[in-house]
Amino acid sequence: MALDARGTTIDSTLMERIRATFTPVPEARPKFSNANFRSTKFTRTADFQGATFTGRTSFANATLAGNGNFHDATFTAEVDFDGTTFNDHTEFRRTKFHGEADFRNAKFNNESDFSDASFIGQAYFRRATFTERALFHGATFADTADFADSTFIKDALFGRTKFATNSHFSGVTFTEDVTFHCGNFAERAYFYDATFSGDARFNRATFGEAVFDRSKFEKLEWLGPLIANHVSLQQASFNKLVVIEVESGKISCTRTRFSDGVEMRVRYGQVDLSQVFFGSASSLSTSVTRFRKITSGGTPEIVRASDDLISSWRQPFGSVDHRPVVTSLRGTDVTELALTDVDLRWCRFAGAHHLDKLHIEGDTPFPRPPRSRWRSSRQVLFEEHPWRADLKRQVGWHAGAPSDPSADRNEHVGAERLAALYRSLRKALEDGKNEAGAGDFYYGEQEARRHAPSTSRAERSILWVYWLISGYGQRASRAFAALTVLLVAVTALLIGCGLPGSGPTSQSVASTKVGAGGLSETVTTTTDSPAVLPPSGERWTWSRAGNASRIALGAVVFRDAGQKLATAGTWTVMAARFLGPVLLAFAVLAIRARVKR
Repeated sequence: MALDARGTTIDSTLMERIRATFTPVPEARPKFSNANFRSTKFTRTADFQGATFTGRTSFANATLAGNGNFHDATFTAEVDFDGTTFNDHTEFRRTKFHGEADFRNAKFNNESDFSDASFIGQAYFRRATFTERALFHGATFADTADFADSTFIKDALFGRTKFATNSHFSGVTFTEDVTFHCGNFAERAYFYDATFSGDARFNRATFGEAVFDRSKFEKLEWLGPLIANHVSLQQASFNKLVVIEVESGKISCTRTRFSDGVEMRVRYGQVDLSQVFFGSASSLSTSVTRFRKITSGGTPEIVRASDDLISSWRQPFGSVDHRPVVTSLRGTDVTELALTDVDLRWCRFAGAHHLDKLHIEGDTPFPRPPRSRWRSSRQVLFEEHPWRADLKRQVGWHAGAPSDPSADRNEHVGAERLAALYRSLRKALEDGKNEAGAGDFYYGEQEARRHAPSTSRAERSILWVYWLISGYGQRASRAFAALTVLLVAVTALLIGCGLPGSGPTSQSVASTKVGAGGLSETVTTTTDSPAVLPPSGERWTWSRAGNASRIALGAVVFRDAGQKLATAGTWTVMAARFLGPVLLAFAVLAIRARVKR
């Protein structure tokens, strides 16, 4: 039987009569069909506890002056509370909404309790106002949950709430604390333009995708630990120092403001820090152990994603462990930022400000060049990969990162800019006492300079020789190899055209002179014999080779063997005395660069 009470004023007596009329048998639950309470005024408690509403039910624009008791009620079809005013305590505990539940523009002027309620159909709380505490603890939303533009004046509790599809909290204002402890958002949770004036507890919450774009966190000090495929904090603002703990496939922080700094602890996934504002000392690191949270019983509980989910997060970047992959620092002032135990193999540094002030600590790998027999193994910046790939002569370099949009793949860094990046980051590593890494970046800087169009031909030639003989003073093996080549060449030249043959090295001539008083005097004059090379067939002997090698080694360390040489041999030794110590110095410097503390 249908009930039409539109515009009626219902007091406690009339409420009892209505319950009795629609209760089929004593002690049974009331049953209403197509009940219409639009614009109705309930002066006392609206007691619908345990009632079943079939067909369309409307409480639109109704006013409940007393308690609204819908505890254990069941709505089998759509129900309309649009514009309803609940002036006293409202209870929807364990209420079941099988159809659409419309609470748009509703006003809850006292505590509202939706604990363990089930929303099988779509639930709309858009522009609703919760003046006192709102309880949704343990509620289940099987379809869309829309709280957009709602206002929660007091605490809002969504602990252990389950959202099976998208949930919308865009534009919501949480004036005091809000709790999503252990909440389960199976798909996207939208918090666009939300305002969190108090604390926001998302510890151990899981998301398909958590979108906090343009949200304002005024007092939040701790976010997480939470699990999500994607956490978006783009253009969000945090007014206080905040700790963020996330186990995620992707974190987007483009244009996020951390006015008092942030301590981000991330496991897995990729982190985009483009155009971020760090107002104070900040850090991004990983956690070797999984995140743990103390339960109400006092025992630590591990927070983690499934193995299949973690595997899908690792796959695009080839990650081998729990370290997050930083993909970009473009447009960010990194003066206050420290990176510890993160993966920088795919990071774009071009466009970042004050890179020489960046703190890089722990096990933080950079990319490597493609493997080659003739190519030095060293740390490089990712920007070198697309630059080398554009040269076309280079094989195995990456044209772009897996996360790069197709449009960004063409925005490559040129040689001059690449040299500047290496120079700034080299300074950062030197300040961090990472001399080996700084040496690799010095190598990359000189490589970029050597290929830069602005480098003159003469300077490019000098850099090429510098690279060839010592790897820009960073490769001791090349310096020793060049020194070996020098010794072999000097030895060969001495054997072929520098060492004279055997025979007297000087000639003495005696002459007699008659002096004053008729006395005779014998004078011996000694002259050097010209160096004469032996016949070509007698030059290449083991004896001459040994003698030539000793002279060559002596020349390198400025020792004079006292051996008479042909003119060509003299010039050869002079060249060895200049080049040998230079190559030795390069080798010593390269070794020192690797072991310097």
